[in-house]
Amino acid sequence: MKYKEDDIVLCTVRKIEGITVFLDLEDGSNGTMVLSEVSAGRIRNLRTYVTPNKKIVCKVLNVENGHIELSLRRVTAKERERVLENYKKERALEKMIKIMGENPEKIISEIKEDYEIVDFLVEARDDARVLERYFGKEKAQKLFG
Repeated sequence: MKYKEDDIVLCTVRKIEGITVFLDLEDGSNGTMVLSEVSAGRIRNLRTYVTPNKKIVCKVLNVENGHIELSLRRVTAKERERVLENYKKERALEKMIKIMGENPEKIISEIKEDYEIVDFLVEARDDARVLERYFGKEKAQKLFG
């Protein structure tokens, strides 16, 4: 996935070394965040904000030669809520697809090429033909029938 400045992304903290936080992004790419971008003001305990394997929402500050610089403190509450809500809905859709015996990673990546997950779920609820494109008619009826 191509990231650009000011994108809001979901990350997983991989490790913390000194004043640098190393992050894994959803698509498998890596990024870093310096201590000053974790929180405004003085940080007494960095692990209050970030710990290994914790999911956090970050803003892309810069992408240069494949290196992604991120910020936690510049993300608004509204942006954080939106990204976390999308993540929860994606996990729920993934579980439904697994129950149907399909490959959820493949189908979700196909859906993401055309829609945001939230938009897809809203459209699918209103029009079953949207589901048929990814699942076929019979399985689409089972999913939201």
